[in-house]
Amino acid sequence: MPKNRSSDSSDSHVEAGAAPPRGGDADPRMLLLDGIADYAVFMLDATGHVASWNPGGVRIHGYTAKEIIGQHLSVFFTKEDVKEDVATQAAQRLQCHT
Repeated sequence: MPKNRSSDSSDSHVEAGAAPPRGGDADPRMLLLDGIADYAVFMLDATGHVASWNPGGVRIHGYTAKEIIGQHLSVFFTKEDVKEDVATQAAQRLQCHT
């Protein structure tokens, strides 16, 4: 669920604890993801935990990268859905597509 916090994107980089890419060795994909502010773009690991985060995620959901990376995707579901194990079912469906 969104935390409805300010849109401070000071800690929104794609990798946990990573500084924004600089110079000629910057990965263009990371620059692209870090430049998207209108959409929350993130990756999950094989167990359904947030593995990356972008500025759009900060703006839309209110979590900084430091707060959300490593958290289970169930944080995006309602209490009722968590109770009915919808998040775990979604994670299992995602694993089928990797």
